Amino acid sequence: MVFLSDVTTKTVPVGVVSELIRGDVYFWGELMAGALLGSVPVALIYSFFVEYFVSGLTAGAVKG
Repeated sequence: MVFLSDVTTKTVPVGVVSELIRGDVYFWGELMAGALLGSVPVALIYSFFVEYFVSGLTAGAVKG
């Protein structure tokens, strides 16, 4: 965050925080939109790989 000064080179989490909070003024609509854009890819990846993750956890379980 210290070395990036150009808005176009910042990642979404750094850009949202550094560009949308100015002192005591919070741009809530834009902050929530940035949070949504940052969390949607994580949720999509999780939804595709959750079955493989759970099967990997239970593959070494003792069956009795």
